Amino acid sequence: MTTFDAAILRIETDDGLVGWGEGKNAAGSAGSYGALVHMLNHEIGPQLISRDPADIGIIWEMLYNGVRHETAAHAGHAMPQLARRGMSVAAISAVDIALWDILGKSLGQPVWRLLGGRKVERMQAYASGGWASPDAIGEQLKSYIAKGGFKALKMRVGAMDGAPHLSAARVRAARQAIGPDVDLMVDAHGTYTVAEAKRFIQLTADLDLAWFEEPVIADDKPVKITVELPAALHRDLVKYGEILGRETGQPPASPSRLIAPMLERFIAADRGFSKAKKEQA
Repeated sequence: MTTFDAAILRIETDDGLVGWGEGKNAAGSAGSYGALVHMLNHEIGPQLISRDPADIGIIWEMLYNGVRHETAAHAGHAMPQLARRGMSVAAISAVDIALWDILGKSLGQPVWRLLGGRKVERMQAYASGGWASPDAIGEQLKSYIAKGGFKALKMRVGAMDGAPHLSAARVRAARQAIGPDVDLMVDAHGTYTVAEAKRFIQLTADLDLAWFEEPVIADDKPVKITVELPAALHRDLVKYGEILGRETGQPPASPSRLIAPMLERFIAADRGFSKAKKEQA
């Protein structure tokens, strides 16, 4: 890769200070930035005129809540104009970065100090990439080590592979190629469901992964429901949890903790349902 698209924002104050920010509306190097640039120039930009660049939080809330920002300020909670993700937030983030840049320059301080300082003098860098197939991922990752001397690598998993076991096979090939002394991380870009992420974790439990980045989207939160169980079924679930605990050396699992994974496995094993779901997609 020799080029990388991005939306780079330049904000200049009345006294000549310039802040730079970046907005991203796509994963990696994908996507077109024409719409984001138009939003920054024609929707966001005019709202910044005459504002105090030091009011970073106030400006963020104004852009996020839109026409309701004054009402939201008085109410003490957010009333987002559109949504809390997508292109609008990408534009706001570019402004936010640029305003922090301006504040740091006005005070003669690096932004990291304004955000609370640093805990360590140096941090280990890692190489990020790793899209290759199982038979090529090892050589791809080792090329990062050869070129940059990296001791930590991050590779992509998730929807790009399909099923979790396919991603797991690539990760296993990667670990075998780079050996145990190099840190290995994975990033699913939020493309797994909760069940798929759990399955991937099980399949790679022995591969000593340093971290699993963005396994699911932030909005994929559990939904709470109330279910009435027959007394006999509840007793069986209690007994099941006790037996499972003895076999695994863990405390007995409560029925409420057992129901969801049991249903996930039941649905995953129903080939008829899987076929019908794909046909409707």
